[in-house]
Amino acid sequence: MNDCKIIVPLKVKNALEMHEQRKALVNLHENIKIELMLAKLFQQNLMTETAAFSDKDMFGRYLPCDELGGDFYDCVQDKGNLWFIMADVSGQGVAAAMISSMLKVEFANCVKNYEF
Repeated sequence: MNDCKIIVPLKVKNALEMHEQRKALVNLHENIKIELMLAKLFQQNLMTETAAFSDKDMFGRYLPCDELGGDFYDCVQDKGNLWFIMADVSGQGVAAAMISSMLKVEFANCVKNYEF
């Protein structure tokens, strides 16, 4: 009889902890899905659309994936010159994607401020 006084409360405690951990994992999974969806939209907006610059054509194809990475390309025309960048930031995930976005912005700033 004494064993029941110890075992039953432990089982109940373990079951409650497992339930709380499962809820936390489900919430974490949902948050990650939302963050990935938002990051995907962010990266898609960074991608340059198919563009034509005088006698030069550029064609690109964006293939979304389940994970974020740091790959991007951009093409900018300024003062009659065509500037192109293609980058692969080492690593994957949100950090690489954010570094890519900063590089894209800096690239555009460098093109605008370039002196011939």
